[in-house]
Amino acid sequence: MNLHKKVITGFSLILLLIMVLPMTSCKKNISVAGTFWAGVDSDGDYYIYRFFVGGRLGYTSPNGTYSGSSDTWTQTDTAIIMSVNGGYAIREGTINGNQMQGSAWNAVGHHWTWTAIKQGNL
Repeated sequence: MNLHKKVITGFSLILLLIMVLPMTSCKKNISVAGTFWAGVDSDGDYYIYRFFVGGRLGYTSPNGTYSGSSDTWTQTDTAIIMSVNGGYAIREGTINGNQMQGSAWNAVGHHWTWTAIKQGNL
C-alpha cells in the first residue's frame, strides 16, 4: 500500500469515527416525572408506581395505595431510586426504554428484585 492510499484510508477512518461515535454515545435520557409504571417483584407482588413531578412517589401495593410526603423518587440519567415510608424500603434500578428493573431492600433486611413497565402518563 503506498503512502497516498494509507493517508486516504486513515482519513476515511477518522471521518467514519467522527460520524458514528456521537450516535452511539448519546443516550436520550427521558424523565419518568408525570408517568406511571407497573410490574411484579420477585416475591410475586404486583405494584403500580406513580412518579409525580417534583419527586413525590405514589404507589399501589398488595396492602393499599400510598402517596405520602415520605415517599420519594430521584432519577439521574437512567438510574432510578424510590424510597417509601421515609426510607423503610428502597428500590434502586435502571431505566431502559419503557422498562425499569432493579433490586430492593427494607429496614428488616428483606431483599428482592423488581421490574416495571411504563403504562402511560399521569
